[in-house]
Amino acid sequence: MRPTRRGVVVGGVCVAGFAAAELYGARSLNAVVFPALVALVAAFVQLRSFDEPNVHRAVPDDGFVGETHEVTLELTTDGTPYSADVVDHVGDGLSRRTDAAKTETTVGGDAIGYDVTYERRGERTLGPVTVVARDVFGLLETELTCRDTDRVLVYPTLRRVPGWARAELSAVHGVGLTEDRDEFSSIREYRHGDALRDVHWRSSAKRDDLIVTQYSADEERRAVTLTAGGQSERADAMAEAVASLSFALLEAGVPVTVSVPDGRAVAEPTARDRRQLLELLARTGGGEPPDATADVVVRAERDAVRVLVDDRETSFEALTEKRRTADGSGGEDAISPGERAAEALSDGGQRSAGETA
Repeated sequence: MRPTRRGVVVGGVCVAGFAAAELYGARSLNAVVFPALVALVAAFVQLRSFDEPNVHRAVPDDGFVGETHEVTLELTTDGTPYSADVVDHVGDGLSRRTDAAKTETTVGGDAIGYDVTYERRGERTLGPVTVVARDVFGLLETELTCRDTDRVLVYPTLRRVPGWARAELSAVHGVGLTEDRDEFSSIREYRHGDALRDVHWRSSAKRDDLIVTQYSADEERRAVTLTAGGQSERADAMAEAVASLSFALLEAGVPVTVSVPDGRAVAEPTARDRRQLLELLARTGGGEPPDATADVVVRAERDAVRVLVDDRETSFEALTEKRRTADGSGGEDAISPGERAAEALSDGGQRSAGETA
């Protein structure tokens, strides 16, 4: 418990009143000091009655680096509501506006909120909450800490991989992007991730369920294996490269098997598998690539992220460059974090096998 600026002034008035009483008599105590002392005692008693609030934090969704989400706090108390300054601390890798760090509110009143920006990949912490409560006169204040915390998972940045690079990645051992799908094989029930162009509408109408056409080229397609490693301080760059290359393949309808120092994931072009892959890449650290025989090997070195495909080495920067046309104009447009997230985590984000945009 400590005095506020106003409390310091009132305390000074009390000291001055005692000094005046020595010079001019005890009547000064009745006029000035007693009311001030009564206010200070009342403030002390009131602050002693305040209990630590119960905090309910509405945790935002996991998301990508660069996204901004709203956090909502509801502070309740078993006793009388009281005014306070509330600070919800955010951990490393998260940020909030400096001018919004402290919120003046009433504990036991309406919920409050603030925006938090995801700055770095990984598991990040929201909390604890610090509550600085004041008495009704604003003379004294006390600090209460609610140590409950919550966590959000920040996924690595996804960069768009141009169609020419996507085709090169998926071309390993015959897994290619092709429009040559004329050889009919069979029909089967629709599964998440199937392209809508493959729906056999006549059969679907007869069976009252979605039926898709299976082609021989689809049956021969198998997963591309991708492994990655690198120094600990370059783990973010490694995760960004692996996420971008893996999702480029998944968007083309090519399954991927990803192994990194902290685990392995087998992903089909479905929202569930995409999210599981992102969770692995959000948490992984540095280390040696686990699978030296993988089709694609990514190494995050000090100066660059190297990508080895079929014994041909290039860099991640080169694979994500826009291929310029003869007149020098650019290729694909940039995409915002929010749009990229919606595209990446939806089943509808999958492109058809022949699309190279």
